[in-house]
Parts: sequence; structure tokens; C-alpha cells
Amino acid sequence: MFEEERCEYCGKKVKKEFRFCPYCGRRLRRGSGIFDYIHKKLKILDRFFDEEFEFPEFDNWKGGGIFVKIESGREPKIEIRTSGEYKKLEPEIRRRIGIKPKIEEVESERKVRKIKKVEEPKTEVEDLGNKKIIKISLPGVKDEKDLEIKKLSQSIEIKGFAKDKTYFTLIPIPKNCTINKKFKDGTLKIEIEKF
Repeated sequence: MFEEERCEYCGKKVKKEFRFCPYCGRRLRRGSGIFDYIHKKLKILDRFFDEEFEFPEFDNWKGGGIFVKIESGREPKIEIRTSGEYKKLEPEIRRRIGIKPKIEEVESERKVRKIKKVEEPKTEVEDLGNKKIIKISLPGVKDEKDLEIKKLSQSIEIKGFAKDKTYFTLIPIPKNCTINKKFKDGTLKIEIEKF
């Protein structure tokens, strides 16, 4: 049987190895409780906005906000979410209060493009038996850097970003195939060969 002790704040029995009371959230032994923990983290956020960073552009921001969630338990958990213009500040806020980024959060910090008008591009398919040649017309797309091509399990997702619109299409592909692509003069040429 595990050793027990009582929480000095609520009086309920807790395991000796717990650092926080699972009933009232207060820190056990040598601690000052969940409320002091929360206060410490909020002070860090307050300093972040008041002392170390000046954002005169806040006046022109079009909205958004910061959501802070702190859960008590054996050990408090902190969750930060931002929206709108505050999304730019999220990595620094997380770093300051000691939250390590998750893998998917690191991926989402890539450059986000604004999508204005979505249009399906004109596509020509030439079937040569084991090989298909697909020509996708993307007028206004200047460079290969303006393309996002993702190979999915049964298709290829293609996004092309022009000045005033975004092109989007899905191209079905067989399971076992090789894919080659070439972009030139606003046309994406994809060769799909079954093996």
C-alpha cells in the first residue's frame, strides 16, 4: 500500500509522491499552491506586454485574442492559444512561460499565404497506357516557390498562388507509381508512371 499524507489546505488524503493536491490544486510540501503558480505565469505575460515589448501597431490590429488555460492536478498544465493578429506573438509567449512547442505547431509556423479567390485550374490529361501526362495551366503563378504540391495516399494536392487568386486541384494517382514534375511559363507538367 502506498504512503499517504493529508493536504494541509483541504485535509484530504493524497499520495506522498504527489507534488500538487488533486482535490484543491495546491502545491504540497515546500510550495505555495496553484494560485501562486498561476499568478507567477500571469506576471510573466504582464511583463511581456508592458515592459519588454512595445507594439504601437496594436492600435491598427483588426482583432483576435489570447486564451490561457491552466489546469490543476498532480502538476499544473498550461495551454496557450491565440487568434487573429496575436498569432504572431504566440511562439514568444510560449517560450517566456516555458511551454515547449509541439511538432505540429512548429510546422504551422511556416509562412501562411492569404487566399483571396480559389479557382480550379484548366487541366489537360494525356493517357499513354502506363504513363499519364497532366498539364495544369496556372496563369499568374510566377515561380515554383508559388506552388504547394503534396502527395497524399491516393492523390496529389496542388495549390498555385497568383497575385489575385489561388488555384487548387486534386489529381488521382495509382498506388505504385513514380511522379515527376516540371514548372515553366505558368504551366505545371506532371508525369505519372505506374510500375
